[in-house]
Amino acid sequence: MKSSSLKANPMQIPMSVFERPGVLRVRFGRYTFTRVQANTLEQEFLARPYVISCIANPANGSIRIHYRGDQVLRDELLQDIKRIDFSSLAESAANNDQLRREVGREFRRKIVKKVLGRFVYSPLLPAKLYHAYVLLRAYRFLQLGLKTLAKRGLKIEVLDAAAISAALFIKDYRTANSVMFFLSISECLERYTSVRTKLDLNDSLKIRTDHVFRVNDLETMEAERIPMEALQIGDIIQVQAGTQIPIDGEVVAGLATVDQSSLTGESEPVKKEIGDSVFAATVISEGGLCIRVRQLAAETKISKIVDLIDHGESQKAMIQGQRERFADGIVPYSLLATFVTYLLTRNLYKALSILMVDYSCAIKLSTPIAVMTAIRQAAEREILIKGGRYLEVFADAPTLIFDKTGTLTRSCPEVSEVIAFEPYTRHEVLRDAACIEEHFPHSLANAIVRKAAEEGIEHRERHAEVHYIIAHGIKTSIAGEEVLIGSRHFIFNVEKVLIHPHEQALIDEKAQQYSIVYMAVGGRCVGAICLEDPPRNEAKACLEKLYALGVNETLMLTGDSERAARAIGKRLNISAYRSEVLPEDKVDYVREVQERVGRAVMVGDGINDTPALSLADVSIAMKDASDIAREVSDIILLRSHLEDLVYLRKLSQALMNRINTNFTNIIGLNTLFISLGLFGIIPPTTAAFLHNSTTFVISATSMRQYYIDERSDTERAKLIQDAIDVCESL
Repeated sequence: MKSSSLKANPMQIPMSVFERPGVLRVRFGRYTFTRVQANTLEQEFLARPYVISCIANPANGSIRIHYRGDQVLRDELLQDIKRIDFSSLAESAANNDQLRREVGREFRRKIVKKVLGRFVYSPLLPAKLYHAYVLLRAYRFLQLGLKTLAKRGLKIEVLDAAAISAALFIKDYRTANSVMFFLSISECLERYTSVRTKLDLNDSLKIRTDHVFRVNDLETMEAERIPMEALQIGDIIQVQAGTQIPIDGEVVAGLATVDQSSLTGESEPVKKEIGDSVFAATVISEGGLCIRVRQLAAETKISKIVDLIDHGESQKAMIQGQRERFADGIVPYSLLATFVTYLLTRNLYKALSILMVDYSCAIKLSTPIAVMTAIRQAAEREILIKGGRYLEVFADAPTLIFDKTGTLTRSCPEVSEVIAFEPYTRHEVLRDAACIEEHFPHSLANAIVRKAAEEGIEHRERHAEVHYIIAHGIKTSIAGEEVLIGSRHFIFNVEKVLIHPHEQALIDEKAQQYSIVYMAVGGRCVGAICLEDPPRNEAKACLEKLYALGVNETLMLTGDSERAARAIGKRLNISAYRSEVLPEDKVDYVREVQERVGRAVMVGDGINDTPALSLADVSIAMKDASDIAREVSDIILLRSHLEDLVYLRKLSQALMNRINTNFTNIIGLNTLFISLGLFGIIPPTTAAFLHNSTTFVISATSMRQYYIDERSDTERAKLIQDAIDVCESL
């Protein structure tokens, strides 16, 4: 294969080809290549832009490629497949997608194997061989029960072992086999969920920069490209606009604005010049910098945040399923009831009825199935949930903590107001500002140009050459008069522009709520453009729905100023807010909520949010969140739409309702079966059969899709009233 690590095959291996338009499948024979070699094959073909998917199966030696393209590409793929030398094929580690597929394949294989063993193979065995088979299977459960009893006391594993032992004691091998079958299925489900969660939590934190440009001479700006690992403290690197800064360091040359929103929460880029510090994982918006390396990757500020995350993980409350805790708690009483029943009745079969019908089996099986169904349904809506315990907490959490920038707001400035002073009109201020700003694609300039376009204002070129002064503003001329656009510092302190006191007072009043861009012509201020980072369109309605679903309090945390935080909080009806907070401050606020209400749910998106996210009982990240925020978060909204929080609340409440309903049914039915056994109405084997049957039915019903009505109470009331009106009209 060209430009790959695969070598040409010196000897032809027979293969068969099956194909249809866009799909090519070849088969070489069983185990022609290994599982790890299959990883290499898949990765090599997926590297091609026209290959959509590639699955290599070592069990039958097949490679299935889904591609887009013509006959030429098909022929090229086929020729490359023919040239593969399997004897020297490299072995590659599986990537996350391959690992997930392998985990799913292994899970299905185990389930099929257990079902076949229980219902097909074992019933065909001769009696003595069947008994030996059951005894051999029971050894693992009995050993686990004894170890649990010695280390943790009376837990569910002890009751499971007792039930199996009881069945074996009365020589009811089929009942013992059934109990072990259901327990094995439960184990597979739990293991599958655990492994998938670990894959979702894989570490993608490291700065994704393989190479940097090291400056050898600041005068000539001679630079060489070197691997990231070759970088040393004291080296000087060059970073240009649009590039992520890979290390912590000090600016030694250049001028730029740096987007630090992912690290500090600031919604606007920050000016950086010689002597200023810059940090890894921030991005240069405009300009370019030469940076002297102060800290290598392992010692950067972002790494210190990771330490806070690790500390937070150790404190996070690991909430266990409520029903499983009950199952653990009831074990001593089940064993006590068995012993008391035998003492009172001297009837071993009546006593064993209690062990044959234990509550824990159904609880342990139905609960993870219900949780997995909810997680799968959430995934269909592009909500990634990393464990059922997070749904349990979110279902009735009374307080939600929100980061502001990028979470409640879009982190995309918009023009809110345009102020004009004579002789300029509002139309002229916006027209000329858009005409000049369109040459510079930073966020504030884009907002001004976008506003002019929305109002249908045409702005043909009227100005001379435009000079951009990084982190200050723009200087040009129109009709022979100097025109300046920029910050208050640039306009009034640097350029000494004049403004009337009452005009300044008017702008100062707006500055309490907005960011201001000033415009001056001929040495006098002629206007100001008010910009804000507005809340998401759905934010207020989403919060109102969450209040209706039992959320009592919302808390907003932001690194922005008091005025910006107050304005957003008021518009969204936020219960409380904290402004100008640092990452460690957010951790304190999360801990404060935990101490006050018992649990904390936080929604955030930036690197600066991650220590607090890691400490929260449930952490939720938006689609555009930083890599580290997504990795430490328990739930990720892949659509970046706050309305999904409402859906998630309803889904989590529906899950808890299902678990509680299952619990009621399990307790009621199994109590009935125990009672029937105690009164001698049914034998222990029948009780065990009824117990296993109802366990299967309850588990099966737990797989049903959850119904989530996304309409509000007002919408439902309107639909009902419309139906009534229609009926009355008829």
